[in-house]
Amino acid sequence: MSNRPSHYNKGNKVPKEKTPCYTLSKEFIELLQAVSQYEHQTPSRVLEASINYFFCEGIANEYQKIKKAQKCYKKPKALSVAKNKNKKNQTPLQKTPNDAKLFD
Repeated sequence: MSNRPSHYNKGNKVPKEKTPCYTLSKEFIELLQAVSQYEHQTPSRVLEASINYFFCEGIANEYQKIKKAQKCYKKPKALSVAKNKNKKNQTPLQKTPNDAKLFD
């Protein structure tokens, strides 16, 4: 018996993870690492204030980048085109003379 998960045996493909539109910048990750190193020490007030300032600046900059990156996600074109075609081709239901005889 193999060690593979059961979904392999059923012939189902494992879904691929979607690549995000945005990843954190290298500088911001370094900033997070630097701040986490100082959490366990007792830095001076000036150093603590400067860390807080740059950390908040970093968060603000990353937030702006993330907001811009959210615009890069678009719906698949094929799906949206198909929906629009269906809407255009729909005609309102009309009574035919035969329907009038059945329901009146």
